[in-house]
Amino acid sequence: MTVEMFDFKSALKRTKLNPVQKMTLSNRFKGREFPMPTEQDNVYEVAFGETVINIRAAENGLVPDEMDLIADVLSRARKNEQKAMIDMLTVIQVYPLAQETAETLIKEWGENGVESKLIAGPALESVAK
Repeated sequence: MTVEMFDFKSALKRTKLNPVQKMTLSNRFKGREFPMPTEQDNVYEVAFGETVINIRAAENGLVPDEMDLIADVLSRARKNEQKAMIDMLTVIQVYPLAQETAETLIKEWGENGVESKLIAGPALESVAK
């Protein structure tokens, strides 16, 4: 089975990051490719109060070190922590996360009262059986 890929820079256009953030991230992730969505991805719905987002966990998704790098770039580019967090939420909706990364974020968010649930993927199917 051939998995279709997309590069970091092409998806960056779908974010509302500022030009400095986009340039810095595209330079740091030059040549990095990600899998297009498939039925093998686990999809989680995460509710931050009224704001609900979906995140995708997939093989070859962003690993924790890459997420730390992205968070560092976004927080340095924005002096306002809340805006940096909104930027991060935008990024994690566009790019797939490694399963480990998704689980870590969901656990951290859960400790702060954020609700999440698995809504699609092999992990959901195995629970249903």
